[in-house]
Parts: sequence; structure tokens; C-alpha cells
Amino acid sequence: PEPAEAFIIAVPTPFSEGKHPEFACIEAAVKAIAWSPHHHGLLASGGNDHSVRLWSARHATTVVRYASHGFPVWGVAFASHSAHFATACCDGATRIFATERTTPLRVLAGHLADVSAATFHPNGNYVLSASHDCTLRLWDVGTGACVRLMRGHAAPVRAVAVSPDGQSAASAGEDHTVLLW
Repeated sequence: PEPAEAFIIAVPTPFSEGKHPEFACIEAAVKAIAWSPHHHGLLASGGNDHSVRLWSARHATTVVRYASHGFPVWGVAFASHSAHFATACCDGATRIFATERTTPLRVLAGHLADVSAATFHPNGNYVLSASHDCTLRLWDVGTGACVRLMRGHAAPVRAVAVSPDGQSAASAGEDHTVLLW
């Protein structure tokens, strides 16, 4: 099943009560969201409007819109040591962006179906992507090369995570499995 539909982003805190800021002006369902670890109050969202938006949480406004996808965006993830973020797109590609540029630094193409999730390795040099083609790919961010193709799922892979020490990864698929790599 697809991720739950969402049309407005609300920002609650564990300490706040009452009305929460809403980030309106999104034309379609939001499928992914991530906080920037480097820019306080910067939030990224992606979805069915074929774009990624960076939001100012303080002002509840769009800071910049990245519209170079052409297909829905299923995932977005920030690197822990830089101002880069990765997107997972329905066109089978993962894109690497820098927050200060609206065009991708790299387009990582190789999956044969939708890319459902992507995450950075803790060192920031690699991105791990998960796809509906039942595979994961480990990409070198500097060169754009696929350095490892991982097979093991019997159905689309929906989620991926890299351990904090960077020594292992986990993936979850529609085949009702979680695989450790």
C-alpha cells in the first residue's frame, strides 16, 4: 500500500497546545518529510506534485521549490554532515541536491522501477536507495556510480535505514520481511 495521503503539514511540539502552524499551498498529497540537521527550522517535503519543497518552520512558508522531478517523490533524506539531501522518485532515480541549488548535483539512475526510499550513509559519501524493482543500490555520491547492487527481497522494497556506525543497513519490503545487510 502507498503511504498515507496528507495535504497540510502541521508542526506540533510535545510542549505546545492549541493551534499549530500549517504549511498550506501544497497542490497534492505529501509522501515524505525530513528535518535538516544543519539549518535550524528547515523542513523538506516531497510528494505527488512532482517536487520537493524546503520550508521555514518559523514562518510556515516555502523557502524554495525543487521542481526537476517530473514524477511523484516518495522519499527525502538529509545528509548528516552537509547541506545535501536525497530524493526518491517514481521515475526510478535518486537525486542529490544541495540546499543552495535548485538543480540536482547528481541523478543516480539504475533502478528498473520506482525508488521508494533513500538515505545517506553516516559519512555522507554514499546513498542507499530502495526500489519497487526489489533491490537496493549503494551509490557513491562523489562519482554517481552504483557501487553495490543488493538483491534479497521478493517484492518491492519500501524502506531503508543505515546504522549510526555505518557498518550495516536494514530494508523492509512488501514481501513482509526486514533484511539486514
